[in-house]
Amino acid sequence: MTQKIAITLAAISLIISNVLDAILTLKYIKFGPLTEANPIMAWLLEGDGCAFAFFKIFVTTLLTISLWLNRKHKSARICLYVCASFYVSLIIWWFLVIFLI
Repeated sequence: MTQKIAITLAAISLIISNVLDAILTLKYIKFGPLTEANPIMAWLLEGDGCAFAFFKIFVTTLLTISLWLNRKHKSARICLYVCASFYVSLIIWWFLVIFLI
């Protein structure tokens, strides 16, 4: 797999994982039994959830696009791979929580 394809897949998986995380957070934390560990996101969740979803999806997508546009820099590629790995791991954790608890 070429590096351009790998970095594009990392960016796409990061955006998709982020959207899934926002949906699952709203369902299981805002309207469910779990609590948010991030104090900034917990503050945003105190409202109706729209500000939280917008902030989370918009900012992460904007930063992902910025990293992808700067993919020629090694630090941007590393950051994108690390963030994509984190978010994919987070979605795996979500599914473990949902289906095992």
